Amino acid sequence: MDTRRSAIAKSAEHIVKELKIQSKENIKALSRISIWNSIFIDCPIIAETKIRDHFNNIIRRYLVGVTNTQRFLFELSVFMIDLPDIFCELIDHFPPPFAVAGRIAYRATINSLECKPADAEHKLQEAIRRDMVNPPDSLIEILADKKNGPRRLSEFVATIDRNSNIPKSVLEAILKCLPPPERMQFSIKYGVPPPKINLNLSSLPLPFEFLEAIVDIDGKETLEYLIDDNEYAM
Repeated sequence: MDTRRSAIAKSAEHIVKELKIQSKENIKALSRISIWNSIFIDCPIIAETKIRDHFNNIIRRYLVGVTNTQRFLFELSVFMIDLPDIFCELIDHFPPPFAVAGRIAYRATINSLECKPADAEHKLQEAIRRDMVNPPDSLIEILADKKNGPRRLSEFVATIDRNSNIPKSVLEAILKCLPPPERMQFSIKYGVPPPKINLNLSSLPLPFEFLEAIVDIDGKETLEYLIDDNEYAM
């Protein structure tokens, strides 16, 4: 337990510094809170909550035994769903079983994101024709590029300024054309509705490696509740 506490505390110190910057951007903070509340309805947070305080609370609840290891790792995954690099940095400071289970939990969370709509490109073209008088030439060129269009569209979105003249309807349509992880990242950045997360922890299939890692962390007494709560892909 001492090793676990030390690793978590060391990582948390750096992450909190990063979150202090994000918490100053109200759009990102509110989006993150909304996503959290859609998953963890038994532990909602209010809009006035500072993001860094919420992160500290996730850590604190685990260390005092309010949440178990499985719940803790999925709370971190949802909280950092648009921050894969920071999440990996955090997890890599943990003991090896934590790193294994954490990466599996994060991957399962990402895989639970709503898929790209089949008609996303068509809806985007409709939105451009309907809501933009003079669409940027670069955007038109990207949509015509069947080979590199998706990659170029992500690059285009990354350069958009919140004060640009791109209507919100067009921005939302653009984001729906992106892969789910990127759509989530930019949805939080620009404050538009994110993709849904179809994450049900009580019936989420997880690989046997996750079960092994959790047992290594918590001991064999956790085996029964894990098997009861999940249908593992053996």
